[in-house]
Amino acid sequence: MDLAQHRHMPPVSTLMTPFPYFVHPDEPVSRVLALMREHDIRHVPVKEEDRVVGLISETDLRWLTSPRGASVDPESVRVREVPVPPPYSVELTAPLGPVLLEMARLHVGAAIVLRSGRLAGIVTETDVCRALGSVLERRFGPGGGDAA
Repeated sequence: MDLAQHRHMPPVSTLMTPFPYFVHPDEPVSRVLALMREHDIRHVPVKEEDRVVGLISETDLRWLTSPRGASVDPESVRVREVPVPPPYSVELTAPLGPVLLEMARLHVGAAIVLRSGRLAGIVTETDVCRALGSVLERRFGPGGGDAA
């Protein structure tokens, strides 16, 4: 995952987390919450057969902890009932730079990575921050910038 070693634009697969956890549309939202808690993740792809049909983020589920959602049992709500926009998806070989710029333009925290249309991985803002931090530390050292 060391971006500094690349001489040319690396593909998105360089930063992706392969084989991400996923859920099916008919599973309860409680399953999504359990995956997020258990694996310390904030995005869970939704798959129907071999196709990615959605991406549920921690933000998409905030309503469950609001006063409006306090009376809702996450076991009774199905994943397909959570209103989420279609996920931003890219092919495994897509150049990383344009993918990250598009994520920023769309204000999305993750991109689904596909291989021949099937789920191969996920790139999240956490992955990007980790990689950028590593590049910066390698280039400038862990001490940081100028002393003010």
